[in-house]
Amino acid sequence: MKKMTPRDKIKHFGIKSLTNEELLAVIIQTGTKEKSVYEVADCLYEKLSRLSELNELTIEELIELEGISYAKASIILASIELGKRIRAEHTKKISIDNAYDLYQFIREDIEYEKQENLIVISINIKGEIIRKDRIYIGTLNMISLSIKEVFRPIIKLNAYAMMIAHNHPSGDPKPSVQDNEFTEKIIEASKLMNIRFIDHLIIGRNQFFSYKHLKTFKV
Repeated sequence: MKKMTPRDKIKHFGIKSLTNEELLAVIIQTGTKEKSVYEVADCLYEKLSRLSELNELTIEELIELEGISYAKASIILASIELGKRIRAEHTKKISIDNAYDLYQFIREDIEYEKQENLIVISINIKGEIIRKDRIYIGTLNMISLSIKEVFRPIIKLNAYAMMIAHNHPSGDPKPSVQDNEFTEKIIEASKLMNIRFIDHLIIGRNQFFSYKHLKTFKV
């Protein structure tokens, strides 16, 4: 009996019936003269110790793999990004007073970034997230970063409340002295502007630090 292709499985059993390798094969679409699309997908999957590591790969790292062209690497990354954006839309009505909910909302944006990123989240008076803005990428010097830059999207959107989050590429979310000083400045400025400050999360690998709770959470 002929083995069912991923497309046949989708048709008869739905997309959830596919294995991780088969999902990758559908995205990659074609193989090479030497390898089938399934072998290319298997090679990519074997490179990962866990599926979430796919989120860490750059386009340069993807095209180093046999059978992955620039076009295919672009499709893979676009698929990942689309999934992130869909998830972000579904999580807009999270509880802003729940540190874990906030972490889940923000983690995919910055958890695996290789440089430090700072994200500002604007919140309306109903407690709904209006928007999140990535305002800094690089080696984050919290002290030199302008307070005006942080509050610009908040003021522009006339937000009632705010929270900020940044990542530690090392994976350790323990706050530094600079992180503490920067957070104090943001809290002071928010009071002056009559903007409710919710929290500052530092995102590590499968863990995060919350200034509101002054503790590290393992996830």
